[in-house]
Amino acid sequence: MNECWRLVGSNELYSLDDIDTDDIDTDDISNFNKIFYKEKHIISPQVTEQRLIVSYSLKYKRYMEEKRELHVKRAEKKAKQKNGNESLPSDVRKYIDVTHTTDTGEIATHKVYSINKKVIDEEARFDGFYAITTSIESKDKSIEEIIAINRNRWEIEESFFIMKSYLSLVFLYSS
Repeated sequence: MNECWRLVGSNELYSLDDIDTDDIDTDDISNFNKIFYKEKHIISPQVTEQRLIVSYSLKYKRYMEEKRELHVKRAEKKAKQKNGNESLPSDVRKYIDVTHTTDTGEIATHKVYSINKKVIDEEARFDGFYAITTSIESKDKSIEEIIAINRNRWEIEESFFIMKSYLSLVFLYSS
């Protein structure tokens, strides 16, 4: 089932195993800016016909990895400060486990903060994927147009993320 990804403008089927590797630096750079997709039409008596489009991009994968890495670092800092309860940007609390124990390990009021690796690993499984559903028919908008619109959305999001990171550094060093 992994070999049924398409590339806009091609009839060839692709496997994510061939596109992606564990080491992003060794990925074929020609695939870095490409968006692979699957499309399925969903017909249900409750709603009008829907198109489910799942896209995969190495560039989006890298963006999601970098974004999560910053959030995990923020969560690690909060865990070391023994503070997992305050409201945090992007709510990095999801990465923090709080265990109440005594010095002997019994359940009590003493709190131990740690990073929840399971949450991080589960989230990482979906890096590079984005799914949308639309009732726009194929005759009104092609798959190419919908993918382009979606790509613009997350690239704008990435630009804001980079800008906010830069501005927080500028603010930090100007204080």
